[in-house]
Amino acid sequence: MLSWIKNLINKDANNTEKEESYKRMFMFGDNNGAIPLHYVAHHSNIVAILDKIFYEADEVFFSCEELCERLKTLNLTSNVLLKEWIEQKENKKMIGKAITSCALVGRLEYVQFFESLGVDLNIHNDQDETPLHAAAAGGQIEVADYLLNSGVNVNYSHFSNQSQNWTPLFEAVLHDKRPIVELLLSSRAEYSKRCKKKSRFGLSQLNMNDVAAASGNVSLLQLFVKMGVPIEKTAIYWGCYGGNVSIIMFLLEKGLLLRERNLYDFSKTTLHASCERGCTIATEFIASKAPRLVNVADKNGNTPLHYCAFISAPPSKRAANATGVKYSHSENVVQTLIDSLIRNGADITIKNNDGKLALDLFESTSLATFLEDKYDATFNTQRQLLFEVKELQDRLAKLEDLVIKQNTTIQNQAATIEDMKNNMVVAPPVSPPKLYKQVKFADNIAQIVEYEVLESESSSEDGDPPDVDDDEDEDY
Repeated sequence: MLSWIKNLINKDANNTEKEESYKRMFMFGDNNGAIPLHYVAHHSNIVAILDKIFYEADEVFFSCEELCERLKTLNLTSNVLLKEWIEQKENKKMIGKAITSCALVGRLEYVQFFESLGVDLNIHNDQDETPLHAAAAGGQIEVADYLLNSGVNVNYSHFSNQSQNWTPLFEAVLHDKRPIVELLLSSRAEYSKRCKKKSRFGLSQLNMNDVAAASGNVSLLQLFVKMGVPIEKTAIYWGCYGGNVSIIMFLLEKGLLLRERNLYDFSKTTLHASCERGCTIATEFIASKAPRLVNVADKNGNTPLHYCAFISAPPSKRAANATGVKYSHSENVVQTLIDSLIRNGADITIKNNDGKLALDLFESTSLATFLEDKYDATFNTQRQLLFEVKELQDRLAKLEDLVIKQNTTIQNQAATIEDMKNNMVVAPPVSPPKLYKQVKFADNIAQIVEYEVLESESSSEDGDPPDVDDDEDEDY
């Protein structure tokens, strides 16, 4: 009977009309309401029936809802073999996939039905995600509340090839589901863990603030900061990775620097991250605020211009040295990124560790031409500006020399004056002559005058003329 059902389902499975007819046939019941699966269950092992339902559900037409309805119709809760079947490792993954799908879309009634079958609500799917992870990702507050009240582990950390230590709280933060975040925090969800999400964040370990910054939600970041979750230097890297300038500015206000790198993933800078993600506004902001980052290389020697070449190529043609670059963007986005980098001093002559220029890595000749033209135009403008700046610097240097000479002269003159003041000798004051000496001197003069007058009078009385000097007469 099972082989007949399988052949019937697989036959012409791609034909929609026949598929619908098969579906109606399986749902058609007899006078007692029994559908064909009832008859199969009566004549076959119940475990085989469940295997059939789960294995064929995703393959043909059974949706998750119809799967639950089939299980309800079969009334399997009374079968002792059901518990054994559920506990089988392979079957657990299938049930986990079904119940997480129900939780993701908010179908609480089906989650409750699986619980009534004895399924542990901490069950996980093939990606190690529990129903609470799914409800958190989908923002299904009603399902999440029911699961928490049912006693599920709020801090269940799933581990897979893609994720490590990934809890429902990280899932809610990543998908920007603030009501779920608040619900989980009120249920004592642990927020101090570090996690990995390789498919989204590469090899990096992130804390809650890093995830909030990467998800682009300022309000969540502010909430965690208010709660005391430490802001580590990698948070600004993830803010640039998310491309939200508001978050970048918020983190700059908190004292973080744009020069921080992602040390877990090829030592990329914040500018590498924004270019890889095609965040044009964030790239312009970072390049203008921190132009030194424009020519900084990662561990493979690739600059942001090399990343522009990587993201312009489809994944199948991406260069082997572009390890970790997993995004592709349109030519318009790449041109905008190139323009921002060139205007802020990007150098197209830098080679990576494989000796490749950014120009060598562009698959599109139009983008390579755009880069060369933009660089030449910018280089000529910069060269003219540098020439003008050099002239101004020369004039400034001459003025500085003149000022220095004048200052030296003034200082020398001031020193000379100071020395003269220090070496100057002051003459002692002259004492005035005594009065009696002056009187005596005057008396002597008077006596001499009087004597000469008397002698002159006596000579004129004798009749002798006075002697006249001829020379004095002639001179006169």
